[in-house]
Amino acid sequence: MYRSFIYPPLLRRCYLTLSFRLKSTFVGTENVNIYDGHIPLNAFQKVVLTLGSGLGCLLNPRRADLISTFGETSGHFALKKMRAKMLADPIGYRILTECPRIRTHTVDLEYLNTLPDNTFGKAYSTFLKQYNYSPDERDLVRFVDDPDLAYVMQRYREIHDLVHTLLEQPTDMLGEVVVKWIEGIQNGLPMCLTGGLFGSLRLAPM
Repeated sequence: MYRSFIYPPLLRRCYLTLSFRLKSTFVGTENVNIYDGHIPLNAFQKVVLTLGSGLGCLLNPRRADLISTFGETSGHFALKKMRAKMLADPIGYRILTECPRIRTHTVDLEYLNTLPDNTFGKAYSTFLKQYNYSPDERDLVRFVDDPDLAYVMQRYREIHDLVHTLLEQPTDMLGEVVVKWIEGIQNGLPMCLTGGLFGSLRLAPM
């Protein structure tokens, strides 16, 4: 038996109201086009959104929108370190230069499914089919104020299922905790580290 939490309706309404007001406030401003979908925040708004989404993640770790928001608003320094490491590596540098995406229009999933069973492509295709996932389901980055760092966050988000595949971890709570610990150790994102820590506590038997 594992601990479970009920996401308070009042907190959910507060988060949705804040998110809606932030969008309404900044649509049409001169900074909104730093990249498609970007929503600029001042320091106070970013702190409020970080605290609100972080608390929401603790209460309901299945809320992907809250996890995405917390990752973006709390990950500035980790993203800078990730980008610096990528720039210092030939493959990382190429990725940052070409900015490839993992979407259904860039990855031939049907071809991957024809590969031998002992290949990574086949394993990834099988993972997506098993859980009825699509690469297109990953949220677009909105709250990162630097376009280069926004791409790093987007790249992290789009390779998440690849990490699941490599580690052979399911998408249940235990599997997500394992993946979050590995990701957190690798990239230092607060969202990953806190997810691994508090997710582990949720797994403790009552």
